[in-house]
Amino acid sequence: MNSKELTNVVLKYCKNESPGYAIMIDGPWGIGKTHFIKELLDENKKLKAIHVSLYGAASTSQIDDSIFAALVGCADVSDSEIKKAGDFLGKMFSAFGDKTEGSAVGAIASISGEALKKRTLKSLTSNTVLIFDDFERSKLSQSETLSKINEFVEHQKLKAIILCDERAVIDKEYHQAKEKVILHTNGFERTPEEIASICFEAKGCSKADEITVYKSEFIRIVEQFNLTNIRTLKHGLECFLDISSAIQEIDLKYQSSPVLSDILFSTIVLSAGYRDYSVPVGELKKTIQNYSEMAVAYHMKEREEAADETNWERFYTNILAKCSRSLEFHSVFELVCRGHLNKSLIAKDLESWEGRATRPDSPITNFRIDEPIDNEEFNSHIET
Repeated sequence: MNSKELTNVVLKYCKNESPGYAIMIDGPWGIGKTHFIKELLDENKKLKAIHVSLYGAASTSQIDDSIFAALVGCADVSDSEIKKAGDFLGKMFSAFGDKTEGSAVGAIASISGEALKKRTLKSLTSNTVLIFDDFERSKLSQSETLSKINEFVEHQKLKAIILCDERAVIDKEYHQAKEKVILHTNGFERTPEEIASICFEAKGCSKADEITVYKSEFIRIVEQFNLTNIRTLKHGLECFLDISSAIQEIDLKYQSSPVLSDILFSTIVLSAGYRDYSVPVGELKKTIQNYSEMAVAYHMKEREEAADETNWERFYTNILAKCSRSLEFHSVFELVCRGHLNKSLIAKDLESWEGRATRPDSPITNFRIDEPIDNEEFNSHIET
C-alpha cells in the first residue's frame, strides 16, 4: 500500500469515535513508518497523538511509563525515577533540620507520582491516538504486548496504531492474539521516486541545486536493488555529496564527469552492505581491493541451503552479483565505513578511474571449457 492509500486508511480510522480495534502498519525497518505517521498526525489539532517506543520494553508497566512520559513531556521517566525523585525531595527537606521528616516527604512524593500517573492514563479521551513504534523490538513477547495494547483499545476505547516489521516477529502465540486486537494490517510501501524525494530534501538538495541531476540515477539504483531503508540511503547520499564537493575542489573538469555517477553507485551499494547487510568492515575492504577473487571463492564454495550464507554472501547474492559496475573507490569505503573523508585518496581514485575508462578491452586468450557440451549452436558461438 503506497503512502497516499495508507493516508486515507489512517485518517478514516482516526475519525472513528470508538473503533474497538487497533490497526497495524507493517513494513521493513528503515522504510520510514515513523516519519510517515508523525508527519500525518502531529499537525492534526483535533487528535492527541502520543508516540510510544516499545524498543527494549521489558514490562507492561514500562509501556505505561512511556505514555505518561510523553503526556507530561518528560522523556523516559519510569517508576524507579519517580521513586528517586521522592527520595531526593525527602533528603532535600531533611537538610533543613531535624524537625522535618524527610523520609515521609519522600514517600508521599513517590506515592503521589504513581497515583498521578495512573490517573493521567485513565483520563485519556477518544481523541487520543496511541502510536506504538518498534513493536517487534520489545523484550516482551508480542502476544503480551498486544494484551497490554488491548487494555487501551477495548477498555478505554482509545485508538491505537502499531508500527511493525512482521517478518521479525517470532512469538508463536502472536497471530492468535493479533486476531483479537488488530483488525487491519496494512503493508507500507514507498516508490523509488518517493524515497529519492525524502532523501534529497533531507540533505538540502533543492531543485535548483545542480546535484539533483543525479536524482534519476539514485532512483534507478533504489529500484534495481529494491532498497527501502531510508536511513541507509541518506547515509549513502550524504557520503556522495561530501565526495563530490571534494572532487570539485580538486579539479572542476569532473563537474559533469561520469565518475560522479559511478561514485554515487558505489556509495549507495557500500552503504547497503555496511548498514543493511551488516557486512564486517574488513570484508567490505576486501571487496574493494579483491572483488574478483572473492566472487570466485563464492562460486567455488559448496552450500546446502541459503541459510548457510554469510552476511557478505547475502550481500553478494542480492546486490553485487546483479551489477557490473566498479566499486573500486577506496575513498568511498573510507567515508562510508569509517567516516573519514580522505582527499588524497579521492585524487588517487580519480586517477585510477581514468586509467580504467581509457583502457582498451583485452581479448580473451585463456578461455577453456573442461567438459564437452553437446550444443552445436553454443559451441559455434564459443568458437567465434
